[in-house]
Amino acid sequence: MDSALLISRTFGEVRVALLRDGVLEAFRLERGSERGIVGNVYVGRVLRVLPGMQAAFVDIGLDRAAFLYVGDALPSSERAALFAPADDEDLTSADALDEARESARDKLRRLVRIEDLLTAGDRVTVQVTKDAMRGKGARITRQLSLPGRFLVYLPDSGHVGVSRRITDDAERDRLRALVEGLVEPGEGFIVRTACEGRTDEELAEDIAYLRQVHGAITDSSDAEVPARLHEDLDVGLRAARDLLSDDITRVVLDDPEDHATMTRFVQRFLPRFADRVELWDGEGELLTHAGVDRHIDRALSRKVHLASGGHLVFDHTEALTAIDVNTGRFVGKTSLENTIVQVNLEAARAIPEQLRVRDIGGLIVVDFIDMVDLANRKKVFEELMKALEGDRARVSALPISDFGLVQMTRHRVRDDLSRQLLVGCPTCAGDGRIRGPETIAYDLLRGLRGARPKPGQQVVGRCSPSVAGWLDANEPDAIEALAARLGAPVRVVAEGPRVHAKWSVSTGGGA
Repeated sequence: MDSALLISRTFGEVRVALLRDGVLEAFRLERGSERGIVGNVYVGRVLRVLPGMQAAFVDIGLDRAAFLYVGDALPSSERAALFAPADDEDLTSADALDEARESARDKLRRLVRIEDLLTAGDRVTVQVTKDAMRGKGARITRQLSLPGRFLVYLPDSGHVGVSRRITDDAERDRLRALVEGLVEPGEGFIVRTACEGRTDEELAEDIAYLRQVHGAITDSSDAEVPARLHEDLDVGLRAARDLLSDDITRVVLDDPEDHATMTRFVQRFLPRFADRVELWDGEGELLTHAGVDRHIDRALSRKVHLASGGHLVFDHTEALTAIDVNTGRFVGKTSLENTIVQVNLEAARAIPEQLRVRDIGGLIVVDFIDMVDLANRKKVFEELMKALEGDRARVSALPISDFGLVQMTRHRVRDDLSRQLLVGCPTCAGDGRIRGPETIAYDLLRGLRGARPKPGQQVVGRCSPSVAGWLDANEPDAIEALAARLGAPVRVVAEGPRVHAKWSVSTGGGA
């Protein structure tokens, strides 16, 4: 199977695509004017403390104040002392570490108040965990985490966890023992999936690099507020750090400067991949040539067709993303239940792929086609969970309900692909629907009826050609009746675009 990491630059825009056997598995976009700030570390000033929300707003030098929740407001060192695990508590896996963090958040809500931690004017060092999106400021935390190639450094956390994607128990134990032998008191690390098979020399090098990064942050933390203390890698280098694995045969870039930067980065931090970095010398644009644009167009479409003839429909709201599964043209061959199960199974395999490519996060509700047999519901849900296993984002899901719904959450740190590439329609204001010609026509007639022309004036209604045409065809006597009622000439003027949802009434000089 040919797998390639493709990185293409068009002036200030960089696009990154991970292709596995011709299928787009991940896509990232970064523009110079809109570069994401997740992972950046800042020193900021507390602007307001809100006891009613158990949160604070912090100025970190951005256009909008960042949001610091009480669960993220306790520094790592104080948090480690307050929430030290019990002697029999198992924190050997990243999953267990996540569960411990969730438990600690619940404990924080009961024991710690934001007003006891912060006051307006305080100086704080924070890290961005979510980009600003949808009118909200960036989400920040005082608990720093610095990702390296093999490890994630958690200063002052005091725990070592291992990625759940490393499934071999012997390897998990080996890696945990290696890291515990290299850490200093109070330090914490999470062993990443890429660490599998690594030597103690490689881990020691990664730890030394991360300590150096953290030391630079600490040394500059007395900078004038607000200030950025650390900036994460750009999107191309992040992709190499996070996505490169043994099954990726090529890393292809189409910009000579980016190629030189990537070569130096890989030679220093990922030397065994150095011979896989290539400079694209073909004609046209790299991602277009590789067929990525076709996948992007599919990911931006509201409807996604399945091979069987069924389809998925994606709808986004402020609260959640709804995914509807439909049989479409597929009619099956044996029974209704079998037809439904076939489409649901295909949808269960396709949905995780779309979630990754579209980078959809937050609350997601999937409306599978209703199945009578409980065994079939279980089968479809297991297929969905199997397809979700390769997702790098944290995903949790509840079994299919009696209504055929799966409720799930997917970790979100940035806006999804559609919000990055698309804007709301100026005609429908993003609703996707506008008032019909007949509705606008009667609105216009009501407005005309309320006009109060002075002697010698005429009443003029303005609307789109489609509305004027509807009036001529369906209410041919309305204008003449209005003229008699108002005692003044009335005329309708067709103007503007072919379809629009606005109208106006005005009085003008006599005809």
